[in-house]
Amino acid sequence: MVAAPDEHGGIGHAELRWSGGGALVFGSTRHTDSVHGRMRAGTSAVYVVSDEVDSVHRRVVDAGGEVVEPPHETRFGSGAAGYVCTVRDPEGNLWTFGTYRGPS
Repeated sequence: MVAAPDEHGGIGHAELRWSGGGALVFGSTRHTDSVHGRMRAGTSAVYVVSDEVDSVHRRVVDAGGEVVEPPHETRFGSGAAGYVCTVRDPEGNLWTFGTYRGPS
């Protein structure tokens, strides 16, 4: 993971990488000179597939983050089951971490 601070003391750029070459790269809505600056903060919701839902939840709690929904079993609209938790980042975006991997 890489987290680069911006001039305001927040995170201006972050990257999450995992083995096999996967990555998520993020920019802040504070960058008014980029495409991200045209977004309103708190307007997205992201689902991240993870078998480590409890670990993610623990890390968010330990860091003082906001947990919107603690880890729990749920069913999605398709009827598929999953184990999930949802947290809110400092810009108001929702992140759901769960075991559901989509249809086979």
